[in-house]
Amino acid sequence: MMESIVLHADSAYMVNVDNFVRAICDTNHIGNYYATILVAVKEAVDCAMAFLKGHQQPGEVQLAFDYCPQGVYFRVHGMNGCFQPDDLSLVRMLVDGLELSDDKSSLRLSFDIRGIDYGEAAKRVSVLEHFYHPAASKVLQM
Repeated sequence: MMESIVLHADSAYMVNVDNFVRAICDTNHIGNYYATILVAVKEAVDCAMAFLKGHQQPGEVQLAFDYCPQGVYFRVHGMNGCFQPDDLSLVRMLVDGLELSDDKSSLRLSFDIRGIDYGEAAKRVSVLEHFYHPAASKVLQM
């Protein structure tokens, strides 16, 4: 059963994304994936919102959740051209599947919740540490 919310370019949209993802993870008992899912979804929503703000367009971004054969997916839908492949490097590292629509208005982020081995989970945490704390991750590697 698909669930969705509509986000507006105001100061509350990130709180709404966080609440939506947390509720999905809690309801579906996938709390172990919460941080990875949240960061990937927030990055995707930020891309869509930045596009709206950059083009001074009023509008909204739709965030939807549903199941797929591998697990779960989130779809972020904005305006035509709001997703550029070069802006999605962090998202690409955190998801198990990424699909961009031809008009670059919609992005589907798939997460395999059947089980990620320890090595894959550790790699994703390392990516997040490096992205958000690059100086600290260099010290840890020494």
